[in-house]
Amino acid sequence: MTLRDPGLQPERTRLAWSRTAFSLTLFGLLCFRGWCRDGNLFYGVSALISGVALTAMLAGWHQRHGKQFLSLSLWSVGVLLLLNSLRQVLA
Repeated sequence: MTLRDPGLQPERTRLAWSRTAFSLTLFGLLCFRGWCRDGNLFYGVSALISGVALTAMLAGWHQRHGKQFLSLSLWSVGVLLLLNSLRQVLA
């Protein structure tokens, strides 16, 4: 029986997910900036939703690659603290 050669498909898939995560992060940060500057609830809700989606993507990535979920939780708390401090500075 011959071994199946996956070719470049795994690399293309990984790159596509990283581009998606990058664009979602950028969108969330822009919405967060809009919320800090204008105080518009739409921006705040959009930033929150994109943050939750990004956290879910990172959780799935950590689970597929066998990493511990605790590191993701600590990372998420760090990002939230950073965003809170940025909000205080920009206000």
